[in-house]
Amino acid sequence: MKRTIDAFQREWFKLKTEGKVDLSKLPQVPAVYQENQKLHDQLTFLQKELDAAKIVAERAETTGRKLCKQRDLRKIHHRRVQQEKDKLNAEIEKLKATYEKYQVKFKELSGKYEALRTEKMLIDFQRKGLIARIEQLEKTKQRLTETLDAQKEKEVLEDKAQDEEIKKKPADRPTKEPTPIPDEVPNALLEKRFEPVNVGLSVLKSRKGHMLGVSTVAVFPGKDIFATASDDSTWKLWTCLLYTSPSPRDLSTSRMPSSA
Repeated sequence: MKRTIDAFQREWFKLKTEGKVDLSKLPQVPAVYQENQKLHDQLTFLQKELDAAKIVAERAETTGRKLCKQRDLRKIHHRRVQQEKDKLNAEIEKLKATYEKYQVKFKELSGKYEALRTEKMLIDFQRKGLIARIEQLEKTKQRLTETLDAQKEKEVLEDKAQDEEIKKKPADRPTKEPTPIPDEVPNALLEKRFEPVNVGLSVLKSRKGHMLGVSTVAVFPGKDIFATASDDSTWKLWTCLLYTSPSPRDLSTSRMPSSA
């Protein structure tokens, strides 16, 4: 059909160009065809408007669906918020009950705190007094230490003066030669075995004071001093810081042990 119309249009245009067609002699197109063309044009226009309206309707339907989904989501969110609100209200009620329950304990602890605070203030006051007393005792100790040091220096000077006077004076008695140390002296107790007094004791430190075995030990009851005698014919005095001195009551009844 289209090819037929195109052929007719070509022939018509050719004849019109050559001047073989007289338009005045051509019959007029009936009004029905013109009305038909107008209706066709209106129908085409309405069809275009209908298509545009369908597109707008589809867009509106899509928008409506989106809005419905958003509405459903908002409803779900509102329900969740309402549930959380109810849960928080329940927890608040529980906390109120707990607060009322522990209010009495809080008041009791507040009273204890105030009492402890007052006691702390009293302790601080006593501590300041003790610090002042300690400082006073330290000063007294320092004065006594200085006095003792001065007395010791005085005694040392007096001893030196006495030694010098003794050296200056002639000796009244002849001087004795030191006792020679024997090379080999048998010790009768060397091979003897004794039962241990306390197995838990152990040697912490040792000091070399005698060249031969110790035969006798004597302890002074009132001071931290003890004496040792050895087979090398010598005796020595020692101080023991770990020795606990007895009480004055024990000192009055104690006796000096015998020494060889």
